[in-house]
Amino acid sequence: MKIFTGNLNAAGVAPGDDRSNSECINRMSAGKHRRGLNPGRFKIMATLGLALLVMLTLAACSDDTKPEDREFSLTIEDGKLTSEASAFEVKQGDTVTLVLDSDEEGSVHLHGYDIKVDVMPAMDAKLEFVANATGKYELEFHHGAMDMDEHSHDEEDDLCKAQIPSGAPTPSFTVAASPGGMPGEMRVSVDLENFVLEPAPAGTTLATGHWHLDVDGVEIAMYEQPEITEMVGTAGEHELMATLYDVEHCSYGITAMTTVTLEEGSGVETAMQMEDMDMDEEAEEGVLLGAVEVYPR
Repeated sequence: MKIFTGNLNAAGVAPGDDRSNSECINRMSAGKHRRGLNPGRFKIMATLGLALLVMLTLAACSDDTKPEDREFSLTIEDGKLTSEASAFEVKQGDTVTLVLDSDEEGSVHLHGYDIKVDVMPAMDAKLEFVANATGKYELEFHHGAMDMDEHSHDEEDDLCKAQIPSGAPTPSFTVAASPGGMPGEMRVSVDLENFVLEPAPAGTTLATGHWHLDVDGVEIAMYEQPEITEMVGTAGEHELMATLYDVEHCSYGITAMTTVTLEEGSGVETAMQMEDMDMDEEAEEGVLLGAVEVYPR
């Protein structure tokens, strides 16, 4: 009987044994197969993992794309907010409600959207709007009762709401502005969708009317053309807001905003701007409460 006292190879076979090479290769190959990952299984697992990641991402984003109803309660004492928060953040398309509680009589004005509401002690008032336009809009408090003529005019405007024809799509539009060729001149244009400017052709089923232009919160004029030219008295950046109205001069409540920067002003204000400045001089200066910040969705 032959006793081997040497070393075995990697496959557990003594050198010189006829099985040495073949069994060594077979055992090492089998070990690699057991330790390796099946390519087909790896591909399936990777695909499932990617699909799960996409589903989680969509789920996280889905709530952020749908407009929400946002409500903020504001308490005003001595013409100031009692809370430290003065910026109210919402997203484009949200329906915003500001519930106002004041210890004195006055009015609250949201600039940009140009919405005013009376406030008085022991009675909550609501300032509601749809945040269609993005940007930062200041909220001001004005002491004292609103003038009755102005109050009646605002009530009339609130009652006069344009109605979209039954079955017609909701109008939408954008406004663009650029400097003109003369000092203080600006060119403004609107790109309308599902809206027909006056005079409307017979048989149209779409909403019809005209548009108004505000510059820096002051109404300039109404237009029945998609492209117009206006003059601004001062240089610098100006905020423009266009609003759609029907043939009865009732607002659809659909607005678009943009800005334009002029290197020079005309030095002459329009008649409506002069009238507005005169009214501002007579009116008591408002107190800044805070701002509504509307971010793109």
